Amino acid sequence: MDKKFYIIGAHFGSGSGLTWVIFYSLFYIVAGIKMGRIPVIDLTRYNNPYFKDNRIHKDNVFEYYFEQPLGYSPKDIDEEQDALNSSYTDIFEISFPDIDDFPVELKDYKMAEKLEKYKKAFNKYIRFNAETKKYIDKKYEEIIGDEKEVLGVFARGTDYTERRTKDHCIQPKISVLIKKIKSVLKEFPEIKKIYLATEDLDVYKKFKNEFKDILLDNNQYRISYKNKENKYKLLNEVAAKRENHSYNLGLEYLTSLYILSRCKYFVGGRAGGTMAAYYMSSGYKYYYSFNLGRYGRGKERIFSTVTETSNGVCHKVYNLFGFKIKFKKQIM
Repeated sequence: MDKKFYIIGAHFGSGSGLTWVIFYSLFYIVAGIKMGRIPVIDLTRYNNPYFKDNRIHKDNVFEYYFEQPLGYSPKDIDEEQDALNSSYTDIFEISFPDIDDFPVELKDYKMAEKLEKYKKAFNKYIRFNAETKKYIDKKYEEIIGDEKEVLGVFARGTDYTERRTKDHCIQPKISVLIKKIKSVLKEFPEIKKIYLATEDLDVYKKFKNEFKDILLDNNQYRISYKNKENKYKLLNEVAAKRENHSYNLGLEYLTSLYILSRCKYFVGGRAGGTMAAYYMSSGYKYYYSFNLGRYGRGKERIFSTVTETSNGVCHKVYNLFGFKIKFKKQIM
């Protein structure tokens, strides 16, 4: 019997974050299997920011980091086989979990049925390939080693908090995050170390100054947005003098999320990384994620400053009581 394939990959914009790519891949994987088809993820022809140097549209970026969900790759599909492209199907009648489905605290780690369903699907279909697994296990041993009581902290900065893109989750101020961490350390005196997952150099420096020797070095490439050249740029657009920088950013980010997932305690802002760390984890003794709403929503409708990008043009949008003023900031 001929195999029926479901090719996934046309839904990712050039500025998409890696966890956004992963979760939309997961949702289409689940949808494809429901259709009775074999999901195959192909990011070769579609714009995304993770290609290695001089490899744009030559490699399948998904396979840089992960195994194919059912073991079949685009190379297994020829013109004579039944292959449906996901860009021609609408799967949005399926109720997918969102970061808003996550409670602030998970004291007993019992989740809604929808979250548990996709947690199982995530671990079944989103699997690191052998090279990535070897790398992240090595980094885990180097950074965490034999430490048993580690508080994992997720602190997005850089483009996320500088651009304040509309509808992205509002991140806690660093002072608020530090205050929360201190209360957790007081509640759980057995915690000996803090693992900080952040790509923001300035955030890291503030944590290092505050927590000193109990802060573990995450070995992640860190960028400062105090540099005016970086302002309003996406993280993957910031220039860096290292080989395969974009690919390595993705690899280091996945490593930081994996380490977070293996910590016993978790505190952080809400973002795709929060979801990914939860899905990869086997449970936390303590969990807290700040639910502060979305940029440009809720209280921010009274006054907000957010970034919107359309057709490659970046605008800073000022909103006051529903009245919007846009200023073009940068051609992307």
